[in-house]
Amino acid sequence: FGRRWYAPAKNNGEKKLRIYNSLTRTKEEFIPMDDRKVTMYCCGPTVYDAAHLGHARTYIQFDMIRRILREVGGYQVTYVMNVTDVDDKIIKRSAEQKRDPRDLAREWEAKFLRDMRRLNVERPTVMPRVTEYIPEIIAFVARIVAKNLAYCDDPSGQGSIYFDTQAFEKSGYDYGKLVPESVGSAELLAEGEGSLSTPNTANKRDARDFALWKQSKPGEIWWDSPWGKGRPGWHIECSAMIDATIGHGGAIDIHGGGIDLRFPHHDNELAQSEAFCGCKQSVNYFAHTGHLNIAGLKMSKSLKNFITIQQALDGIEQRDEQTGHLITKHQGTRSSTMRIMFAQCHYTKPADYSDAMLAGARAVEKKIKEFFS
Repeated sequence: FGRRWYAPAKNNGEKKLRIYNSLTRTKEEFIPMDDRKVTMYCCGPTVYDAAHLGHARTYIQFDMIRRILREVGGYQVTYVMNVTDVDDKIIKRSAEQKRDPRDLAREWEAKFLRDMRRLNVERPTVMPRVTEYIPEIIAFVARIVAKNLAYCDDPSGQGSIYFDTQAFEKSGYDYGKLVPESVGSAELLAEGEGSLSTPNTANKRDARDFALWKQSKPGEIWWDSPWGKGRPGWHIECSAMIDATIGHGGAIDIHGGGIDLRFPHHDNELAQSEAFCGCKQSVNYFAHTGHLNIAGLKMSKSLKNFITIQQALDGIEQRDEQTGHLITKHQGTRSSTMRIMFAQCHYTKPADYSDAMLAGARAVEKKIKEFFS
């Protein structure tokens, strides 16, 4: 892609495994920075609604990767997964429901954690919430501003702070390492900024520039900062929490998430983390889970074609809206069956959720039980 990747220096540990690295789009020998320890981060949920099977796939498969690294590879794994509890989607949903956004986020966070327990997904080693790391986020942004790699969109210095992609590239860094072909996509760039973003475009230096700190509008949640009342941009949250928990001014071994986060979210994370630490590589291996499709389309909240984790585990009844008569009923799925179902598909590949996929998993589970009975 014309983007550079630096293989980690070999340590004294034996060669253990190879991993598909999204940064190179090929399998690479996995070399942790410490021969017995692995630092691993996975983008967690934005808690404003029910988690669906697409989320279940991602968190089950990263739970499996974590267990394999620990139980088979013998590594001591520090696994961090964040909770985004302040975001445009949360603010918008809480306004619709006339609720405090913090109360809304806590409600859906509790339900998400309940779903994870039911799926037998181990709790992360550390699970930071964005709202608990505001001082660290502000300090992170301030350091990038001090390096002249970010700027305020208002000449007064009181406004939103944007990452300066041109200055970043002129300093010898690569922007868009994961998906360089999408760097110019206006649709993806706008999606990454959030539905409530209204940047001062007259003072925005490049269309690719993205918000590190957003000036809050009347009625929105805010924190004091050197740039006035505001809140974190979406991308900065992960970079700041990675640095505060496992990065500590340098790189981490593995960063994971769903494939739809590659651009702009993960590419922006890489850029701001490299700007912060002054390094050319803040993540050594990027791992992404493929889409979970239903009827040929990606399962997502925006398309309203999703099945929640609770519905999948407990079963779904579909009734006529007028008469209330039962139309169809889908039986619930055991969490063990669901884990087998997702273990049967390669984590990087798309998968089609269907009755046949479930039936295949149930058949495998039956054989395993019969073998051990």
